[in-house]
Amino acid sequence: MLHNKLIRSALGGALGGFLGWILSEPIALLTLRYTTSLTEMLIHDALWAMPIGLALGLVLGAAEGVSLRSLTLALRGGILGAVIGFVGGTIGVVIAEVVFQQVKWCCFFGRGIGWGIFGLFLGTAEGIRRWSLRGTRNAALGGTLGGFVGGVLFDMVGIFTGFIGGGTVSRAIALTVLGMCIGILIALVEQALAEATLLVVQGRQEGRTILLDKPRTTLGRDERNDVYLSDTGIVPRHAEIRAEGGGYAIVPLDGTVTVNQTATPHHLLQPGDEIQIGAARLVYRARQRGTGISPAVPRAPRPQPHAPVPPREPTTFCPRCAHANRAGAKFCARCGQKL
Repeated sequence: MLHNKLIRSALGGALGGFLGWILSEPIALLTLRYTTSLTEMLIHDALWAMPIGLALGLVLGAAEGVSLRSLTLALRGGILGAVIGFVGGTIGVVIAEVVFQQVKWCCFFGRGIGWGIFGLFLGTAEGIRRWSLRGTRNAALGGTLGGFVGGVLFDMVGIFTGFIGGGTVSRAIALTVLGMCIGILIALVEQALAEATLLVVQGRQEGRTILLDKPRTTLGRDERNDVYLSDTGIVPRHAEIRAEGGGYAIVPLDGTVTVNQTATPHHLLQPGDEIQIGAARLVYRARQRGTGISPAVPRAPRPQPHAPVPPREPTTFCPRCAHANRAGAKFCARCGQKL
């Protein structure tokens, strides 16, 4: 289930938002009562938002590594996400407060704009983690939309839940919803704008969607690859997928790659191509004009034209070595067995 990016991002965002509430609530309770001016309010908001951004960035950044059971990937993604989330949370919430003070009459959208900037930073961290310029753009857009939606819902949740538990309960629910919105929208926008993806249909990571948004994407068992595959039969640097001819081509590096059950030294991928790398089987999906990503259905082999084949002479097969001998031969031409 966690190999599904949408589910993983939704759960990670909700968990990060709830963890952020746990870390930030003492700050809210200690400083809110002493806020008397806009400057003090902005300082309070910055202090309150720092742990929220850190927690959300940490959990969202580490989620993929956790799902792949890779401590290295989890630590690398989590640390990067935490740092950018820490900065983004501080800046985004301060901007949210400034905007809110100017447009109190439409407070929901004021919060949404500020939290949208907060989500932009978290989405940026997701793209940077993959070192993909296009991926950073897509994830940042998704984070912005998720932050805006979560920000609009933030005050709505507070209004409906404030009656049952005051500000503490409303902030807990609102931050959990905010984190979930950011996680979901990042995943949705990334997949919607991706030019091509690989879907793992067999192997330890079955159900995982791999985004192809870089000029070169390496696959292998080494965790330093762009795509970490842990199945048996996969070497540290197994293969590479390159942007080529308006699409993508797969090229073996140190391992064998089979496309549509045929080993290949180079193959320009077509929608539905079935790729075998070790024990992992993947299906290539590409954006089709007006229809989005192609469905993950293996492509039927295309009929290939063949030159006319001259009729074969009658043959007799050797019972020992299965060599084809001409009809009427008394002994096998390979092993000498009597026919």
